[in-house]
This record gives sequence, C-alpha cells and structure tokens, in this order.
Amino acid sequence: MLSDTDFDLLCKQCDLENFDFFQADKKSVDAELLVLTESELTSLLKKRSVQDSVVLNFLAAGSFNNFIPSIVKARKQQSDNCSQKVYESNKTTVEDKLKSLTEMPCCAVFNDDLTTLLTNLLIDIKRTAKTDNEIVSKILISATVSPSIRNVLRTQLKYHSIDLVVLDYDKNSGKLPLSQLQQFDSDEVLAVVMGWPNYFGLLEDIAAISYWAENKGSQLICLSDPLSLSLIKSPFKVADKLDYILGDLQAVGFTASESGVSPSFLASAKDLSNNLKSVLTTQINHEDLTAIQLSMSVTGLSGFQHSAELSNSTLHKLVDKLTEIDGVEKKFISDSLNECVIEIAGLDIEKGLKMLARHNIIFGYVLQNEYPELTNCLLISCSDQHSKEDVEKLVNKVATMVKNLSTAGCPVKPKFNS
Repeated sequence: MLSDTDFDLLCKQCDLENFDFFQADKKSVDAELLVLTESELTSLLKKRSVQDSVVLNFLAAGSFNNFIPSIVKARKQQSDNCSQKVYESNKTTVEDKLKSLTEMPCCAVFNDDLTTLLTNLLIDIKRTAKTDNEIVSKILISATVSPSIRNVLRTQLKYHSIDLVVLDYDKNSGKLPLSQLQQFDSDEVLAVVMGWPNYFGLLEDIAAISYWAENKGSQLICLSDPLSLSLIKSPFKVADKLDYILGDLQAVGFTASESGVSPSFLASAKDLSNNLKSVLTTQINHEDLTAIQLSMSVTGLSGFQHSAELSNSTLHKLVDKLTEIDGVEKKFISDSLNECVIEIAGLDIEKGLKMLARHNIIFGYVLQNEYPELTNCLLISCSDQHSKEDVEKLVNKVATMVKNLSTAGCPVKPKFNS
C-alpha cells in the first residue's frame, strides 16, 4: 500500500499527457517505490475515493436503500423503446405481484407519488360520500404518519371542505390509542389514515381501529410498502374491515438517491371509481416500470422477504448494542420494524450528529422538530447492505461521541455538510 507521500510523489512524476514516467526521474522513482500495474493503481484509486466520499448512512424516515441487482440497473437503461405490448405485460406483472403481497382483490400502479395518490383518494371519498359537499367533513390521520405527508394533505384538502384532524399517539407505546378515535364517536368521519408499520416503525392495533371504523361507516386506509408487506401479514388479513392499502414503490427497483418522486400503488377491496382513475397518472415511465418489474421478477417475493429480514436483523443488533451505551435507550417498548426511535439523554443531539458527520457517518433523523416531545430522539434504520463492521463502527463512534461531547471535541473536520 502506498503512503500519502508515495502517492504524491507518483503524481508528480507522471506525465499526464503520455501516461508515462519522465525518463530523467524514472530511476529515482523506481528506487523509492514499486511500479504499479494499471489494475493495481485503479484499485488503489478506488480505495482512496471510497475513504473520501462514501457516507455510512443510518438515516430513516421511510426511505429504503436496499440492494438492487445489477441486472435491474442495466436493463432499466434499455427500456425506452419497449413496445406497448411489453409495457402492458410488465405492468400486469407488477400489479399481480402487489396483489399477492397485499392480498386485496384489486390493485393498480400509478406514476403519481404516494402523497398525490392519497390526496386524490381522500378527495374522491369526499366526492362520493352521501353528504352535502359544502359541509366540512372530517378525515382522521394518526400523528404516526409521516409529517411530510400530513403537511401536504393539510394544504391540499382545506380547499375541498375537508378537515384533516391529526390524532395524537400514546407516548409510551408510540401507537395510536383507541381513545383518540372515540372522541369522534358522535361526529361524521369520512376516513381514517394510518401506517402499517407507522412512522416510528411500530405496528398499530389495526384490529381495534378497523372495528371502530366499520361501526362508524368510515373508510380505513393503510400506508405500507412492499418490503414491509413481504415480512408481516397484510393489514387486509388482520383487520375486520380495510378499504385501501397505499404504498410507495421506492423500495422496489430504486435506490434511495433516485427516490425523490417514485411511482406508487393502490390496492383496494373494490374497483376504483372512474373519476379517481381519471385524475391519476396511469402511464408510468418505461424505465421506472422496467426497474420495478425486473426487481420483482429477479428478486421475487422471497427475495423481498430475505432483504427485509436481513435489514431488520441488523437493525435489532444495532439497537441492542447502542442501548448498552450509558444514556442511550430505545424510546418505545414495542418491537420495531424497518425503523426504530432511540433517545440519547443529556446531550445536544444536533451537536452530536455534527461530530459523527466529521467521520462520514449519518446517524439518524432528528425527530424533535416535528415532534417537540421527542427531544434528543433519532429515527434510525438499517438496510441489507449494512455489514457487521458498519454496525461496530457506528456503535464505537456513538460511544465516543456520548463520552466526549462535553469536551473540546474531535479535531477531524467534516468531509461533507451536515
């Protein structure tokens, strides 16, 4: 392995135009270091690049960065010119596999993102309800649904005479308590929206919630994703009544960096209304559809399950090791899926994250901005690409951070902006 001094010397002695050593200095260079082959030099450059640029990321908040087979990435680039027949076949394949995951009679995929799909669904529920359209109707949504989704819904629905009511969660369990719903026993409620799992990675008491919704005559909507559904029971099989399952397809055929806007799916207990279909984008980008279809076909449902099991196994091991550190605790008592909330008491969490950023580590998502009661709490996640060494490195750095946060700090400067 070349030292930094050797590497600098090699660069100085290299003719960038002819890729050859200056003959005048060749002997002196040979005397100081071994000449590397092209493959050895390429390997060295890659290692140096990795050290400088790759971030160890445990950030959660609903985005997955699980392994995507190389064939999916390669074939995705060749999908522009596929025929309409191939396109329809791919779309049918995706929808059939999603039916298997959700176990619901009807399923369709759309080019709209999850929030747009949910917004239009709620507006359609309002339109088809047997109420005066001028009367403000209530839709209940759990605080354990993503804050970004709730913020968009609040903005969009107020122009359609819909009052979006956010239901608080139980501070011990991290779940939606039935008592929050029972406040509206005498009110007209169009729909109830919840996560499966929720934003904190916890499974809500969907049986009790669905029983309440059925008695109220309200629609029950669950937000989920293919990776979660491959590992746990479909809420359609757990709930007494469930009308819709909506999900983001980011985890299927997409890497996290590509997931700014990704297609979504809508599974339902009955056929979708023509009005809803008319406002949604049914034509999916060929590249995106090919990536999803290939990922589902190459990996298969068993592959999704393996990926989810590996991710969650790594997450549980990480949480177990982190909670061995003084001051680090798991916030909620329930078992977590995909994501977990941890609390680091007695320190400035923002300052702690900056310290870890100096070592190219993104630890987790700060929750106290959207949930003021969750001071010093982070939402963390693992993927099937996190190794045992990654976990050990993070745990060691967090332990050092907790121990030394009150000192002058680490002299290493950040390699990226945190």
